Amino acid sequence: MLKSIRWKLVWTFALLVVIIIITIGTFLLYGISNFYHNDFQVAAKQNMSQDSAVVRQMQNGLDREDAEAYIEELLLVVANRLGVDYSSRNYFLLDAKGVVVSGSDPALYDTLPKTENIIRAMNGKTGDSLRFSDRVMDFAFPLTDGSGAVAYILYLRDDKSELSAVLQSLFAIVWYALFVSLLVCMLFAIFLSKTITTPISRLTVRAERLAEGEFERTEQEDDPDEIGRLSLTFDEMAEQLQNTIHQVEDEKNKMEAILRHMTDGVMAFNDQGEIILLNPVARRLLHLREQNGKRFDEIFARLNVDIKLGDLLYITRENPILERDLMRGNTAMKIYFVPFKESGNKTRGTVVVIHDVTEQQRLEESRREFVANVSHELRTPLASICSYAETLMDGACEDPETANSFLQIILREGARMTRIIKDLLTLSRLDHASNALKTEQVLLTDLAARVVENLSIEAKKRRQILRWEPVSRLSPILGDSDRLEQVLTNVVSNAIKYTQEGGEILVTAGMLYSEVYVKVRDNGVGIPEEAQAHVFDRFYRVDKARSREHGGTGLGLAIAKEIVELHGGTIRLKSAVGKGSEITIAFPVKEEEK
Repeated sequence: MLKSIRWKLVWTFALLVVIIIITIGTFLLYGISNFYHNDFQVAAKQNMSQDSAVVRQMQNGLDREDAEAYIEELLLVVANRLGVDYSSRNYFLLDAKGVVVSGSDPALYDTLPKTENIIRAMNGKTGDSLRFSDRVMDFAFPLTDGSGAVAYILYLRDDKSELSAVLQSLFAIVWYALFVSLLVCMLFAIFLSKTITTPISRLTVRAERLAEGEFERTEQEDDPDEIGRLSLTFDEMAEQLQNTIHQVEDEKNKMEAILRHMTDGVMAFNDQGEIILLNPVARRLLHLREQNGKRFDEIFARLNVDIKLGDLLYITRENPILERDLMRGNTAMKIYFVPFKESGNKTRGTVVVIHDVTEQQRLEESRREFVANVSHELRTPLASICSYAETLMDGACEDPETANSFLQIILREGARMTRIIKDLLTLSRLDHASNALKTEQVLLTDLAARVVENLSIEAKKRRQILRWEPVSRLSPILGDSDRLEQVLTNVVSNAIKYTQEGGEILVTAGMLYSEVYVKVRDNGVGIPEEAQAHVFDRFYRVDKARSREHGGTGLGLAIAKEIVELHGGTIRLKSAVGKGSEITIAFPVKEEEK
């Protein structure tokens, strides 16, 4: 009850009254105290200072034989102007040592303390220090003779008894006013809060009915005030809410129809890993019989898919889509994991899209087998061409100049075809022998440094700057050292080939969360956006003429991607035409490798 709006209004009004009365009382008390202090100081300074005519007469009478009596007589003359009432305020005449000679209150002759102002007057200075915290108000003025020595001290003292009485009376009045104001204020606040909270209570009941799904209009009072307008707005909101719910239900039915008849499997999980959406294709492809009781990690662990829900909820990469391949029987699937977020940019779950890529993989497998067969068939004629070219260069041709030119062409093309065959065989071995890696503990920083050193001569020939700058210490990974060195060599060589003279290639390495990475960045020609998705495809060249000029086969990056993926890593490209390219190679670090 005490937490309701009604009582909050009552206590707010009461607190406001207390603050106002206390503030006013404080200012009044301070003002009266300040008035008394100012009155005391003005009276003392006007009548007991060097500018006072009476004080000058006292100064002139110091040489008289009856100087004390003369000064006392003059003090009696100015007593009224000093406000001396012979009870709370009195005057005294002190000698140079601060001993009372005479005064208006004989009771203090022997007990008058030496205050700070008296001590200042004994030193020849006017004692006019006045503080609110002092129990008395006093003023001391030294009377000096012709040599400047202190002869007497004029002293005015007020024990503040009158001020204290006034302040106590005022304090009692403030408390009485506070009590009366609180009583009146609380009665008024109770009445006012009731007029406000009663319509709010009716609106609360209306809101509860809306929450239960009752959207019918209710009879409201035709009040022209804000509460009446709020009630009308509430009814309009209920109508709009009802229409919106109907629209959402229609959209939901449409979405369910689309998901039910689409060829791809679709699943959705909340941030707790529970299934919130599952279409029939996904149920068929993954052989899920019961929706209830199945969680993200449980489902994909049973399918031997290396992914956890935490990998998706806390993903920090620019492109949050993760891909995984799955083989169940004769069905090949590619699974895409896409986190979805709420308006506050917090991940609320993930959507899983499953593509049946069995047919595409069969076609790809056929193409790979064809390339492997062609490569094997070409090795014999290539060996013959090379042998024939060597024989001709030994002098068998009648026209040495022409023969030598032809032989150079034969050798160059033969070498190029040999490189193609070698790359094709490499790809074939990677495709069909994924478990043939010679795994060991590998430190990528050592490999990267060795590759940069090996290729530095080629970079110098092109007048390029090839730099190696590791960012942080890397944890070792399990991998094939020779294959990983081949990946780095292919990527760095590619950067050198497609960077103009005077360009710069930077190779760096670091560790981010549970991944180690190597980045190769250049400021070369760059790659058009439409071509970036295909640079890792086999035989793909952005500029075919330029690639042949540099001796490229179109297989270097494809080989690199195959090797990286065999190690469970990723290779990503960022590029802009005219600004250069950046390739990032990342590998996960398992707990036992750290």
